[in-house]
Amino acid sequence: MPEKNGLDVAPEILSSSNEPKIIMLSMYLDEQYINSCMEAGVHGYIHKGADKEELINGVKKVMEGTNFYSKDVRDVMVNNYITSLKKKKQKLAQPKINLTKRELEIVKLIMKGYTSNQIAEELFISNRTVDTHRANLMQKLDVKNSIELINKVTEENLLTS
Repeated sequence: MPEKNGLDVAPEILSSSNEPKIIMLSMYLDEQYINSCMEAGVHGYIHKGADKEELINGVKKVMEGTNFYSKDVRDVMVNNYITSLKKKKQKLAQPKINLTKRELEIVKLIMKGYTSNQIAEELFISNRTVDTHRANLMQKLDVKNSIELINKVTEENLLTS
């Protein structure tokens, strides 16, 4: 199709009243593209590398009312799913970072742009105590500077814990 691709026209076709079935036949084995097709409502996705029998089987399955994805497409989907499960498992295995009440106070002030001197004045503690808390925070969160500290606190959602 010279001006549009299958993903562009799928919603238009599916909006018709005669309940059409769509099977994408594509050279792409990109997870994001496959997911976009599924979200658009296509009923099947067959990689162009599929053999004749798989193509015929796919058409039959979709005409029977079952979604169909060729073996190459299923392999991509399963591998990506397994990878995402492993990432979730790794994240869950990481120990939860717990900040003390004082560390949370200091982080909030760092996020507001306060200097160590301003933090010391605000919390009625010495500059040295602020620097010790900063060093402890940097070590606890495995960061090297205030920007990384702020990013890590935000990513880990530590202010709401």
